[in-house]
Amino acid sequence: MDLSATAFRLALIVSLAIIASGGCQRSNEPAPPPTSAGQFEAVGNAQWTASQGDQAATTPEAKGALVGGPGSGRQGPPGGGAKKGMGGSGAKKSKGAGGRGGRPEAPLSDDEKAVKEMIDRVGGQIQRLAGSTGGSPGPLGIVRLQGTTATLADLEVLKRLGTLYDLTLEGPTVGDTSVPVLVECKTLATLHLRGKTFTDQALMALATHPTLRILVLDDVAIGKEGLASFANSDVLTHVDLVNMTITPEILTGLQQLRKIREIRFQNSPISDTELSQLRELLPDCDVTIVAEPTN
Repeated sequence: MDLSATAFRLALIVSLAIIASGGCQRSNEPAPPPTSAGQFEAVGNAQWTASQGDQAATTPEAKGALVGGPGSGRQGPPGGGAKKGMGGSGAKKSKGAGGRGGRPEAPLSDDEKAVKEMIDRVGGQIQRLAGSTGGSPGPLGIVRLQGTTATLADLEVLKRLGTLYDLTLEGPTVGDTSVPVLVECKTLATLHLRGKTFTDQALMALATHPTLRILVLDDVAIGKEGLASFANSDVLTHVDLVNMTITPEILTGLQQLRKIREIRFQNSPISDTELSQLRELLPDCDVTIVAEPTN
């Protein structure tokens, strides 16, 4: 009995020792990773931001941007955080003239800087041309000089912009005398002239422009000679008359544009008889009346 009791006690002591040893070993194991829903969601959002942020830069909105306007950078996930360089609440804006959701733009050349400085000084606007989908915005190419203090000397700077495509020009400080400068802008395709300071002399000077395709005449002081000077142009395809009083002289000038493809009247009253006659004389031209835009 004594031997059995002793053996039992020894066995019990060994068992307790083994259990104690195992418990100590488990206490030294690393804690399991956290599995709370909040921690998992935070990781998920970070991964979504990283993967979706680059996709946002491929949207069509990345096509262009007003130079000097607020850069928005890339668009972050709705309601989520945004990492550096991405848009959204609390995000840092990209440096430079960033476009809406666009990629960073190339630095301006010296010529572009000179043109932009002039336009900023006189109170105009300059805009980039649309780039390819998913790419950076295009070069500076759209200029609006409306109600500015621009002079002929200021317009001389435009000749340094080798990508000038679309120009709006309004008096009173510019007019016919500014047109020779425009003739030297060899990439100009769309020209919007506004104000009585532009006359037939301006159109006659522009008639031989090598790239001018669209001409918008807005409340200008023209007659027959100016429009008729484009009669032999193989380049000009569209003429818009905006806020004009359509005189018999203007109609006579329009009738000479046998190579034109489209003539549009906006807020420039023309009778049904005059419209029918113009369409008959220009069978290959689309002559239309454009309704005024509504707000």
